[in-house]
Amino acid sequence: MQSNREILYPRNIYRIRREIDHLTRVLQERERELQEERREKEQVRNRLQQQLQGREQQLQQAQQQGQEREREIRQAREREQDIQRQLRESQERERQLQRQVEGNQQREQDLQRQLQEKERESELQIQQAREREQDFQRQLEQAQHQLESRERESQEREQQLQRQVEGGQQREQDLQRQLQEREQQLEEREREFQERERQLEEQIQVAKSSWVVNREEITYGVLLIEMVVCQFPDVGKRVAQIKAIKRPTLKNLIECCLIENYKQRPTMSDIINEIKEKLE
Repeated sequence: MQSNREILYPRNIYRIRREIDHLTRVLQERERELQEERREKEQVRNRLQQQLQGREQQLQQAQQQGQEREREIRQAREREQDIQRQLRESQERERQLQRQVEGNQQREQDLQRQLQEKERESELQIQQAREREQDFQRQLEQAQHQLESRERESQEREQQLQRQVEGGQQREQDLQRQLQEREQQLEEREREFQERERQLEEQIQVAKSSWVVNREEITYGVLLIEMVVCQFPDVGKRVAQIKAIKRPTLKNLIECCLIENYKQRPTMSDIINEIKEKLE
C-alpha cells in the first residue's frame, strides 16, 4: 500500500504542479486580460472624459444658443407687439378711412344734389337768357329803327351844319374885315400913342425945371397908366384909371411911382430890378 502511495504521491505532485502551472498561466493570462481591460477602461474613460468635455462644450454652446434664441424670441415678441400695435393703428386708420369714405359718399351725394339743383338753375337761366336774347333782338330791331331815324336826322343836321358852315365862312369873312378894321384902329392908336409920347417928352422937358428929384419915376408911372388902360393920362381921372388896372403887380408899381413924397418913391434901378424879378 505504501509503495502504491509513494508511487501515487509523485504523480499527484506532478499533476498538482501541472495544475499549478496551468493555474499560474491562467492567472497570468487573466492578469494580462485584466491589464488589457484596465487599459481599455482607461481608454474608455479618457474617451468618455473627452466626450464629456465635448458634451460640456456643446452644452455651453447650446446654452449660448438658447440665450440667443431667448433674445431672438424676446425680439420676436417685441416685433410681434410692434406688429400688433401697427395692426391696431392700421385698423384705426382703416376705420378713419371708412368714416372718410362715408363722409365722401355723403359729400358726393350732396354734390350730386347741388349739381342737379345747379342744372335746374342753369336750365332756368338758359331759358331766361333765351328770353333776354329775344328781348335783345327786339330791342336791337328797335335800335336799328332808331338808328336809321337818327341817321336821317344826322343827315339833316349835317345839311344844316353845312349851311351853318357856309354861314360861318361868311361870318369869318366879316370877322376878317372887322379884324382888319381893328388893326387899322390899333395902328391909328399906336400913331396917337407915339404922338402922345412925343408930347409927354416935350412936357417932361418943360417940367424938368420944376421937378427936383425922382421925376423919372412919376413919368414912368404915367406912361404905364396910358399903356395899360390905353387912354390919355388925366389927373382928374387918375384914381379911376388906376382902379381899372387888373394886374396887381402893375397896379402896385404905378401907385409906388405916383407917391407924392419923392423919398418914398422907388428909384429907376429899384423898378428895373423888380421888373426883372417878375420876368424871371
